[in-house]
Amino acid sequence: MKISKSKVYTLIQNYLIKECKKKKIKKNFNLDKVDFFKKGIIDSLGFLNLISTIEKKLNVEIDLSNENPSKLTNLYNLTKLIYQRI
Repeated sequence: MKISKSKVYTLIQNYLIKECKKKKIKKNFNLDKVDFFKKGIIDSLGFLNLISTIEKKLNVEIDLSNENPSKLTNLYNLTKLIYQRI
């Protein structure tokens, strides 16, 4: 099954929007560019939850252990890295 980059993007975006609502964070910023750790949208446990959610929904395994953590903190970069791994 071919998974599109836009599908990966949408899954991550929807997860982050849900987290914003849950934490009552007003989404008056661009999710593509904001650091979702610094903005308080997710923490390290939330990040693991996000990856687990994507793996389940796409039925894939994602290994980001060798990636620079600073590249995993915004929607654009994370989408790109995950798409390259699947």
